[in-house]
Amino acid sequence: MIKRWVIWGLFALLSVAVLISSLGTAFQTLPLNPDMAEMALIYQGVIHHGWRFPFTWRFTQDNQILSLLPFTLIYYALASVSGASIIIQGWLIFVVNALLAGLLVKTVTHSWRWAALSWLLSLLASPMAIGQPGILAYPVTHNSVWAFGLLGIIGLIRYLSDRPNWALPLILMCVAVGTISDPWFEAAFTVPVLLIAWKAPRWFQTDKTTRRTLGRLEKPSHFGCI
Repeated sequence: MIKRWVIWGLFALLSVAVLISSLGTAFQTLPLNPDMAEMALIYQGVIHHGWRFPFTWRFTQDNQILSLLPFTLIYYALASVSGASIIIQGWLIFVVNALLAGLLVKTVTHSWRWAALSWLLSLLASPMAIGQPGILAYPVTHNSVWAFGLLGIIGLIRYLSDRPNWALPLILMCVAVGTISDPWFEAAFTVPVLLIAWKAPRWFQTDKTTRRTLGRLEKPSHFGCI
């Protein structure tokens, strides 16, 4: 029990350290660009001109309407608009994606240790990966929508493995949000997911005899020590 608490305490300290480090890295992404500040501009427009303002805004194709706008309206209402809050917006998306990457590793490996390692390594990404030349925090358009990509992959793996009731609705929600919010998402996620869902019954089909054999192999051995 003591060993477990020591491990969890060490993990908590490392998490705080890498979170602080990644926040400092995010502030190295200056100067701001239009992609980073778009949600702040829309929030200011809603405050000064009402809820009709978003319908008068000319969005790019990667519009963030569902992937980011609902969340940032709440965020800026709480944090207000400033250069720091705009950067922290991108950093928070980065942290969420690091968490989802850890959950994805847990889904694949069934190991919290590998998930924790993935979380820590993701937060230690370099400025080139987090900043404007990279994809982990900026541009926020692609990075925010990819949070739904990671969540959808987790749902897809669970759907193919043990088919919980929530998996398919989660996949459909992620496909809808991502496809509407960013055309890039269609090629990166939607098309592959539809292809896998179509071919999955054939690719993952296993007859009953093979399943019984695999089940016996997975059981712990009852042989005594030699």
